[in-house]
Amino acid sequence: MTASIIAFIQQGVGHITLNSQKTLNALNQEMVEGISSLLAQWHNDNNVSCIFLSGSGDRAFCAGGDIKSLYTALKEQTESGINQTCLNFFISEYRLDYAIHTYPKPIITWNSGITMGGGMGLMNGASHRIVTPESTLAMPEITIGLYPDVGATWFFNQLSPGLAFFLSLTAARLNAQDALELKLADFCLPKDSKDLLITKLSQTSWDKNPEINRQKITEICSLLSIETNIPSLTKSYLKDFSQLDQINTIEEFIKITKTFSQSSWLDKSLETFWKGSPSSAGVILEQLKRGRRLSLKEAFESELNLSVHCSLKPDFQEGIRALLIDKDQTPKWTPAVHADVTQEWIASYFTPIDGLKLFP
Repeated sequence: MTASIIAFIQQGVGHITLNSQKTLNALNQEMVEGISSLLAQWHNDNNVSCIFLSGSGDRAFCAGGDIKSLYTALKEQTESGINQTCLNFFISEYRLDYAIHTYPKPIITWNSGITMGGGMGLMNGASHRIVTPESTLAMPEITIGLYPDVGATWFFNQLSPGLAFFLSLTAARLNAQDALELKLADFCLPKDSKDLLITKLSQTSWDKNPEINRQKITEICSLLSIETNIPSLTKSYLKDFSQLDQINTIEEFIKITKTFSQSSWLDKSLETFWKGSPSSAGVILEQLKRGRRLSLKEAFESELNLSVHCSLKPDFQEGIRALLIDKDQTPKWTPAVHADVTQEWIASYFTPIDGLKLFP
């Protein structure tokens, strides 16, 4: 396997470790293809009864996609039209995420530390999503002129009313307690219990029936689970968030959130909204509204079309530049303010692109 992935089979468990601590295990093309290849190999392998997916180091499971490489590809492109590097990455990543959602064998993700963007895509398709008290979750795409992708069109729409809009538009960070209460995670285990969990998995007598194996893993995780002892950041706001459920404009979002009781978490989240791409804000609103009527497969297909449009628009490249390349934190968005984002501009992101195909 590649240097960016560590993989092996041990006592019925297929282990996959993202191995790029320097980038907080951000997903690149090589990693995505490597994981996809392993899942395909292990699909019918009787030596593999479940998958354990984790990240190397203590800081992150996966901080997102390796968007620096996409920036380089966009900068180097000399001809107009779809950027092949971006297209290949989006296709590979979304196919992998969909494969995790639909995989016949149990998949366990160890989401200690930072799990954001592409990491959330890996996590949310898994059958057993484990956080630790040190976990931080977010979908921060509005800060780079993108939108919550990797299946968030579908899994964010499973959340309580209005919450998808708030989390997507503000890139709000969630802690382990939030993840559990919002059903974005299934178990909280101590950070130092990873080796113990792996040991117990390796001692398990696996069955040929994946459903029985899922129950065995649930029992192990339940036995090792703990209370987070961390106050939820979102619980007191759930009634407030419900007011956002039927909004149709960003102006409504702004007006309603002004009535929310203040806290440092809310203030920081709304500050990110104001600093984020106005175009992304409009796109996110439309994306999530459309996503309510889509199946999981349809959601991924819609994301491919939308992501390619984002790669053709100025804010995606500019957002990456300001955040990760020049790091000046002062992106020059186009348009610059929410009031200048027209419905025609938003609609242009959703125009079907001929020839795009996510699934064979």
